[in-house]
Amino acid sequence: MGSRLYRNASWVLGALLLYAIYSAVRIGAADFLSIEAADAANSIPALADASRKLSWARRLTPDDPERLDDSAVLALHQAGLPGVAPAEKKALLRAGLVHARSAVVLRPAYAYGWAILLRFKHELREYDAEFGQALRAVATLGPWEPGLQALALDVGMAAWPKLSPNEQEQVMAIYLRGMQSQPDRMTDILRSHAPPCADEADGECGR
Repeated sequence: MGSRLYRNASWVLGALLLYAIYSAVRIGAADFLSIEAADAANSIPALADASRKLSWARRLTPDDPERLDDSAVLALHQAGLPGVAPAEKKALLRAGLVHARSAVVLRPAYAYGWAILLRFKHELREYDAEFGQALRAVATLGPWEPGLQALALDVGMAAWPKLSPNEQEQVMAIYLRGMQSQPDRMTDILRSHAPPCADEADGECGR
């Protein structure tokens, strides 16, 4: 009896060890593929190859939000390249949005994941409840992160007429927080969305 229990315990421990090794190998391979994809993304002709590598990385670790965020950012990069046809750009943004959504489901407390989702919603001009959720998550999960402040203010000001009063209040709260740590950057972003000649005296615009 004792011998059988010992054998069973040994088998279970061995199986767990093999699974742990297999998982480590998968994660290591996925990390390698993701790093290679990131390096390749710096070369425009290699973007398609980078996309394939990230696709394989996602297959190896399908529940890894890091890979999904990587894939979303790559799609955003591809969609922003010069010469991309409107239909292709929209398809890339749609595909990237799927990855971004999956990433925030797996990692809902990660502010940068929500920032990626917010960017996709803005690029697609979808100022809906999901956009509001992403804006709120960025504001609450990363209120003092300089990069997130800048992104949220930039997107919020670009979408200002489409925002609800509550969302506009959130954007202004982000702006006020940002002014405490990076006033020059926040001021520049705000000015970039000002109407033409907003800083000029009446009658002097265009002179």
